[in-house]
Amino acid sequence: QKSSAIDKSADDLENSQNSTSEYAELFTAACSGKVDQYVELFRAACTGKLDHFQSLALNLAENEGIGVGDAIEELTLKDGRGSLHAAAGGGNLNVCEYLIETLKLDVDFKDKKGQTPLYNAISSGQLDTFTYLLEKGANADASDDKNYTPLHCAAQTGRTKIITLLLSRGVRVDVACTFGTALLFAAANGHQDAVKVLLDHGANPNNAANSDSIPKPLMAAIEFKSWECMELLLQ
Repeated sequence: QKSSAIDKSADDLENSQNSTSEYAELFTAACSGKVDQYVELFRAACTGKLDHFQSLALNLAENEGIGVGDAIEELTLKDGRGSLHAAAGGGNLNVCEYLIETLKLDVDFKDKKGQTPLYNAISSGQLDTFTYLLEKGANADASDDKNYTPLHCAAQTGRTKIITLLLSRGVRVDVACTFGTALLFAAANGHQDAVKVLLDHGANPNNAANSDSIPKPLMAAIEFKSWECMELLLQ
């Protein structure tokens, strides 16, 4: 696999809230300079330069003697993120459509943490690619290796509209990952509107996690001085 030629140098992309150009810089910073063509391909996916992406993908496939879809599927960062993760996080429908509809990539392709491209769309606040991935069958209630779900991701980053859309699809509102529930994530990060939406949809403020060391949402709000969230949780 081509992942051996690419290395991860930073975790800054995780839960980023950057513009498309900033997102591209962060994503391609995770590639070693060892193979410039791979860096350019990921950059094209991040920035939506479909013609350039297709040209690079074709060259890569020809060099490897395999199909374009297989070449792109095999090309991942060390952490397992691929072109669809990049395109989803960059908000580029054109590249997502090409990868899913033409190359037939799996919409729920997982990185090494078990996270699908839907997580990237959520963490970057890309509503268009988020909606598109759902329309193409992405699992709205997926869980990664720590039971962290798309709802956790949306709550952690305060994506209220995305939270509402996920809940409308019947995702589990009180599922606990290693570090707590979505409500805890929202409260700990001071996302008052997200806390309100979760409570309005039945989130249990007394739910914590599968560990006694993880605080309940109210205690998390107090610990991180999220006073507005604390008031909501006390109502």
